[in-house]
Amino acid sequence: MSIKNECAIVRDLLPLYAEKMVCGETAEFVRDHLEGCASCRAELEQIGSGQSDEKEKNDGRKNELEEIKE
Repeated sequence: MSIKNECAIVRDLLPLYAEKMVCGETAEFVRDHLEGCASCRAELEQIGSGQSDEKEKNDGRKNELEEIKE
């Protein structure tokens, strides 16, 4: 498999990998690829920062709802 094809596959898997929703073999495949591919590592970092932003939004909404209940 060429590195370009491997990158395409890994990038498709990254959102699931970031959420720990892949099997052990798939996680190992992604980890091995990430060790040698700065581009895919950067993509994973973007996904990770996007998820933390989403968590902050959800936490804010939760706090707003709790205030409304009171």
